[in-house]
Amino acid sequence: MRARPLTLVAVGVVLVAIEFRVGAPDLLPDVVGWALVLIGAALLSTARAAVCAALATLASAADALAPHHYKSLDPLTGQVVSDPSPGADYAEQLVYDHLTGGHLALVVASVVLGAAALVLLLRELRRRAERCGDQEAVARLAPLPLAVALVWAGPYVLRAASAAAGGKGFDPVWNGAWELSALAGIAVMLATAWILVTRSNRRWSASRREVGSPWAELMVRDQLD
Repeated sequence: MRARPLTLVAVGVVLVAIEFRVGAPDLLPDVVGWALVLIGAALLSTARAAVCAALATLASAADALAPHHYKSLDPLTGQVVSDPSPGADYAEQLVYDHLTGGHLALVVASVVLGAAALVLLLRELRRRAERCGDQEAVARLAPLPLAVALVWAGPYVLRAASAAAGGKGFDPVWNGAWELSALAGIAVMLATAWILVTRSNRRWSASRREVGSPWAELMVRDQLD
């Protein structure tokens, strides 16, 4: 079964939006998500979106293994043991280090470039839907570029810039008041993925190979029409 371009993009958006890091390495790093967006944009022949997604893929590799260290915890008090005795059986807590310098720049660049890829792709999809007379899709797609840029990417960039300016480094784990903005961004990305995947069977969202192939027309004629 051939995967539709918007299905690939939707899966990529979900992988980027949701953090699958349960240990030091990211099990499903953002590089995989942006690579899927790149493939979908390339299949749809949206060159500028594909270039931005390719650059985001490269930049996001810096986040696959975030700098970290482990703290030893006293099992009785839960307090951090600064100088554990050799061979002592202490529980270990994973702590992510603040991002600084080139590492921080690459992570922020991946967010900016990825957001640019999605904005360009969503705008092009809205134009194609409009040309095909799919007004319902036009209405659903219209607010997404601004939402992705302002609600998902905006807070991340502002928080990173603020951290860099303060010289404290950027905490990759969103806590406190910033957590609400992170949740809003995740909601926007998941909504974007849902809208894309539920419209992956429209003629305006099909790749040229799908539309031009007699075999594809025969297999999914009712969905592509």
